[in-house]
Amino acid sequence: MSFSRNKDIPALPDAFVGRIREQFPDEHPAFTSALDRPPRTSIRLNPHKWGQIRNRPVPPGEPVPWSLNGRFLKERPSFTHDPLFHAGCYYVQEASSMFLERVLAGPGSVQLTAPDANGPADTVDRQSGDPPASKSTKAPSAILDACASPGGKTTLLASLFPDALIVANEVIRSRVPPLMENSIKWGAGNIVVTQNDPSHFSGLPGFFDIILTDAPCSGEGLFRKDPGARLEWSPENARHCSLRQRSILTGLWPSLRPGGLLIYTTCTFNPEENERNIAWLLEQTGGECVRVDAAGGNEPHFKPESDSRTGTDSTHDASRQWNPVQELAQGPVIGYGFYPHRTPGEGFFLSVIRKPDFMTHDSHSIIDISSNNSIFSHSDDALKYDSVSGDGNRSKSGRSRTRVRKGSRGTPSGTSGRAAAGRQSGGPELLTPEAAILDQTADWFTGDPFTWYRLGERLFRIRSAHFPLLQQLSQVLSVRHAGTEAGRILRNEVIPVAAAAFDIHLNPSAFPVINVSRDDALRFLRRENLPVPAGAPAGWHLVAYEGLPLGWTKNIGRRMNNYYPGEWRIRK
Repeated sequence: MSFSRNKDIPALPDAFVGRIREQFPDEHPAFTSALDRPPRTSIRLNPHKWGQIRNRPVPPGEPVPWSLNGRFLKERPSFTHDPLFHAGCYYVQEASSMFLERVLAGPGSVQLTAPDANGPADTVDRQSGDPPASKSTKAPSAILDACASPGGKTTLLASLFPDALIVANEVIRSRVPPLMENSIKWGAGNIVVTQNDPSHFSGLPGFFDIILTDAPCSGEGLFRKDPGARLEWSPENARHCSLRQRSILTGLWPSLRPGGLLIYTTCTFNPEENERNIAWLLEQTGGECVRVDAAGGNEPHFKPESDSRTGTDSTHDASRQWNPVQELAQGPVIGYGFYPHRTPGEGFFLSVIRKPDFMTHDSHSIIDISSNNSIFSHSDDALKYDSVSGDGNRSKSGRSRTRVRKGSRGTPSGTSGRAAAGRQSGGPELLTPEAAILDQTADWFTGDPFTWYRLGERLFRIRSAHFPLLQQLSQVLSVRHAGTEAGRILRNEVIPVAAAAFDIHLNPSAFPVINVSRDDALRFLRRENLPVPAGAPAGWHLVAYEGLPLGWTKNIGRRMNNYYPGEWRIRK
């Protein structure tokens, strides 16, 4: 494959260019030209932490129109050397994927219908995509981010639905640690991290109100952000991804409750992975697409000429500037595409599918296609993925070993999915801590009622309303993290751990606080010991920068021991 003449990046694959020419006959020159322009950098602010920064700085950059807390930056700074980034004040996220916020919480957002025990509901109108006016709505209580790492959409969901339990799943073992780190630093306390194959979720029939499937894909949307993705692309890989995506949907569909929403997203432009997979899913399940208010009223999303970095950009289609999010509707299929010549974000596709309200036991399941193809390599329950994650990051081949816990693939009509998701083959027992342990932590946290539990010597807290759900999850899935790990129990003493420092419900008055400069914050994040402050009492101290906690240090007399996790430390 040749390299482009003016840039030290690979040229677009010929087969890809040919398909784009057919897919966008009137726009393909602007489309392919846009892929050679520099990408925009965007972040999403943590609404619970940004306002706590000392002196309340003005949010940087310009707003992302479809996200309340999204911001476009004029240039890409060194996030590694910003202590506020490590404190969980913001997340570096591709702007197009923030469209999930408008879908679930913006003007005209999709409504989640409440289960109706009185009989079958009217179907969702295929033209309007709206549920019948007579249907009541409900807030979700359990949401699954099925392909979650590194955590951009997980943390977005945690902020949008603070009262819901967010289950963030990642099958690839090497991708679980960054998912856990980002979830912990966001500090919401309502996230459970699991490491399971999608098929394992069939053991939780009807458990989730919303399932986000940010499916591993061929990564065409990364051609601008990550030119190396061009070298890995091929038509064969795209077809491989399409079949793998169907297998993922096959495993997940039974765990969505009747009336619930499945949100399917990719970071590719390929109809075979997008619209055609949605058509296949509708045919298999009887689900129906839901229309989204993509424009959100009369306000423009993005005017190309407003991009102050480059001035007016002639490669954008000016006639479409008032709503660059393209609705893709054909028959029963409704989806939404973000394209580089229309928006300042990268490639993104989204479709919302509502599960029928009343289903028979059999209609919960989809024909299992995975046994008839070579997408997965099974050996001792090992599953090999090599893919581009929908969160906009390429991943190398990885292997995840988990126990397959068999369960019913559906729940009969009228049966609670959560009630049916009982003990399967037995997960770890969630123990109640001793009174002497709880006495030590009585004033550590504030906020809604929460429940303490322990796993061995690890002490956790989780919102009380979420604890019964966690008990059910732990019997079916491999749970890696749930709620907030507050400490480790060592000889009947509770030693605070990093996750406690980042929790937005932490009571800072329960600990001595050391407010540090930027230079000392970076020293702490490199896991260097800080000097002992004059008059500092012995014991545990919370280290904070601009009012935001970064972690723990312990005064042992002549020095302050640094307890920042070694795997998180800044290495340069």
